[in-house]
This record gives sequence, structure tokens and C-alpha cells, in this order.
Amino acid sequence: MNNATLISKEKTEVKFSFEVSPETLETGLAFAYNKNKNQISLPGFRKGKVPRKLIEAQYGENFFYEDAINHIFPDEYMAAIKELGLDVVSAPTGRSNRQTRTDGRCCENQLRRQR
Repeated sequence: MNNATLISKEKTEVKFSFEVSPETLETGLAFAYNKNKNQISLPGFRKGKVPRKLIEAQYGENFFYEDAINHIFPDEYMAAIKELGLDVVSAPTGRSNRQTRTDGRCCENQLRRQR
């Protein structure tokens, strides 16, 4: 469950937000780490052998967030649409606007709907 909330519903556009659980976000971060680990090297480690925590310490905690969100967004987005009972006819125009590991991730979206 991703706690989808309808923000506004106009004639042909809907604005809603949804939150992603910390467990789902962690799954996305693990995917992003595995996808990118062979391209990252730090002194003292071979490429692909740097622990994720060290990469995050060196480059910042948000280093893997973009790939993580790109990985989990389609499934979570469709779940939010189903939860709200929306008929979608276009791709979303918004993306994530808040990120924390403890609270998960909140995404706000605006899209066109059928009349």
C-alpha cells in the first residue's frame, strides 16, 4: 500500500501524491547499487567491490536515488492509480519531491484523464 492522496481533480487533469514505503525504497536503492557498482572505484577497492555505505559516505546518501526511483516508480505509480480509481490517458508530468529513508518517498504527479 502506498497511501495515494488525491490533491485536485479538474476537468481533464488530476493531481495526486503517493508515498513509497521505506522497504520499497530500499529495494530500489539495492537495485541501483548493483546496477552501478561496477562503474565506481575508490582508492583501496577494485571496481565493483566498493561497499554501498562507503559510496554513499563519499558521494552522498542520495547518490543512488535517481536510479532507485526510476526502478520503483512504474509499479508504485500504477498501484496509486488503481488505489485512486483513475483512468489515465497521458504520462505523468511531476516526479518525486521529498526523500527520506525513514519516511520513504513521496511523489506528486499531475496527469490528464479521460473525460
